[in-house]
Amino acid sequence: MKYTVRRHLGRGENYGFFQIRGHVTDSKQGDIVEYIDPSKFNIQFFEVKLYNKVNPSLKIFNKKSSKMPCAWLIFDSYVITPKQELQGSKIEFNPIKNPFWINDKGQNIDNSKFPVVKMNENKLYI
Repeated sequence: MKYTVRRHLGRGENYGFFQIRGHVTDSKQGDIVEYIDPSKFNIQFFEVKLYNKVNPSLKIFNKKSSKMPCAWLIFDSYVITPKQELQGSKIEFNPIKNPFWINDKGQNIDNSKFPVVKMNENKLYI
């Protein structure tokens, strides 16, 4: 079974948590599996693809739309671990700043695949 994950930015008790969902297709997330509080736990994702719906991302970047879910990780499995400091190269997605997944050099890395991606707070590392 594959999974997807993104930050939950909807109002409510799980605001800011990482929302792990089932995988239907790359562009469609399935049912919610669980919420993970990034202030208490880290997550390691395995066999990861960086997915981005480019058109909605560009609309947010160009201020023609408000925020909407448009990017997530697609992965095969994950492990939740106690909170600890992580190191590695950072990757990020913030469509207000850049409409693509970027690495720490600012390069577009949409659809890139990695054996492991680690999450600490709201930061992702490869």
